[in-house]
Amino acid sequence: MSQYNCRPPPFRERVLQRLAAKTQDHDLRKCLTLTDLIFQGISHIVGGGVYIITPGIVALIAGPSTILSYLLTCFILLPTVLCYMDLGSRFKGVCNVYVYAYTSFGELAAAVVAVIICSELLLCVALLSIGVGRNVDVFFLNNTAHKLESEFIKNYLPNTVAEHFNSMAILFIVIICVINCCGIKQVAWMNTSITVYSFLVIVMYFLIAMLYGDISNVTSAVDPNSGRHGFFAFGLSGFLTASAVLVTSFSGFESIVSLSAEAKNPKKDIPIAVLTSYILSTIAMMILTFSLIYLQPWYEVTKETGLADSLRKLDLFIPMYLLAIGIVMATFSSSLCNLTTLIRYVFGVSHDGLFFEVFARIMECSQVPVIAAIAVSATSIVITLIFSYQQLIHMLSGGIILSFLLINYITVVIAYSEPVPAPAPTERSTLVENEVRGGDGAGDGTVPEDTSVPTDTLHFDKQEFRAAVSFGIFTKLIFVACALYYFPSSWDFWVIRVPLMVILVVVSVAVLIYIRVSYTVHEDPDQTFVCPFMPFVPALGVSVLMFSFCNLDAVAHILTVVYGVVGVSFYFAYGYFHSRITRRKQKLMETDPIDDNNG
Repeated sequence: MSQYNCRPPPFRERVLQRLAAKTQDHDLRKCLTLTDLIFQGISHIVGGGVYIITPGIVALIAGPSTILSYLLTCFILLPTVLCYMDLGSRFKGVCNVYVYAYTSFGELAAAVVAVIICSELLLCVALLSIGVGRNVDVFFLNNTAHKLESEFIKNYLPNTVAEHFNSMAILFIVIICVINCCGIKQVAWMNTSITVYSFLVIVMYFLIAMLYGDISNVTSAVDPNSGRHGFFAFGLSGFLTASAVLVTSFSGFESIVSLSAEAKNPKKDIPIAVLTSYILSTIAMMILTFSLIYLQPWYEVTKETGLADSLRKLDLFIPMYLLAIGIVMATFSSSLCNLTTLIRYVFGVSHDGLFFEVFARIMECSQVPVIAAIAVSATSIVITLIFSYQQLIHMLSGGIILSFLLINYITVVIAYSEPVPAPAPTERSTLVENEVRGGDGAGDGTVPEDTSVPTDTLHFDKQEFRAAVSFGIFTKLIFVACALYYFPSSWDFWVIRVPLMVILVVVSVAVLIYIRVSYTVHEDPDQTFVCPFMPFVPALGVSVLMFSFCNLDAVAHILTVVYGVVGVSFYFAYGYFHSRITRRKQKLMETDPIDDNNG
């Protein structure tokens, strides 16, 4: 019988073995400091969250209650932030939800996650580009671009494209693509400068609101058209829906983790940067949202240019232009961060062979995957031509929420994984490690192979597998409870559905207590932060994220399902046959075939 075969290692061994190897499999420049990472997160969160998305949510979804929606979103995502800090302090290298899904659940799950996240980021880049393009045109060009488009361009385009054509948004996407192609350090420097200016603008806007605003705009404004009034003008459903949509605004700490391969000291800096940017951004967004509503009735907020437009109505032109500059710069920075994160995702997927490997090629001078940057920028431009601002804002958040939910689950899987000394490297084990790392030996020049063997692997036993399975059972119970609460049913709510939900919650808590009592959390000696109260914190994250997902519009649910179907289809049509693991297995079979007769 052959000494080795191509059968995969046990589940738990595969998780950290792949992750330890994969998170070092890159050729990106390590140049980002703690300050760079903090400002990266803040610029990503604040730029897109409050300047462009918030006016639309105030006008269309939640009214004044958007202020508390931000606070609720902050608490909803706190467990996920702690999980990101835990994972960021465990590993260094190209770490994001795609990498964690790849190493924990395999190629198929990773392909689905990649499609969902990349689609959400594409929509977000397009939405921010439309918003900033509109702000530039209104406040600096006096609608010149819109007039020229109507007169010379839109008459020659199909009606659907002509309706949404925005030349400033297209120009904006081209600019951030060029900056990304110049290198990550240039992106970090620009984000830092823009973030400092943004905070100064927020302070200015808050002071103006205190001078000219009226508390009745927050508490008792009545829309003369719809009759909606009060703080919860759109009711509890609008308040909860806004909290779910605003999850997209807080995706900035995912961009921090995705840059861990380019951080100088990722294990120490990533957790600090995630928490710091999270806290500062939440405070800034709540202050600015309160100021917007305090300054004018919520129903008068312009969904695309609400902040600067509120100052124009007061004839405060100098502050208006200062704020408009801040909006353009901050949204520019947020779009830059979104596009940077998106490019890293496409790079990782392509490097693993699950997508076209041409997108994994790195330009030597800037060490950036330029082809991937051009491709995703072109796709974002196409989206701006197809969808309007109002359509895009209702399409966001489904994929981001699911990715955060997955992070909570993966944190539990890895927390109960015990590192043990790796076996001595042999020629055959080196080949297997190359399979784990994704090297195909083809000499395509995309990323150099690392043939070393990781210092730790995972020892997997049945008890620890039961911990992961038990948490999966908990997740399913919470999903059923949320479904009973939200989805229409002929069952009486208080007589049947509420008692069933109580039973499911009680059983879920019992499962968590079983995991806590029966299994031991294994910590890395070099780990700088450990998620507390395992597995209760990730369980809380799963619960509130599931609740938020159910609050989204039906179109967001449908799109998330579509993304998943596309991911599965593309994997079996292309990824499975071209992945680096598949090609490595084929080479292993050629060099040392399995002796089936002897097992």
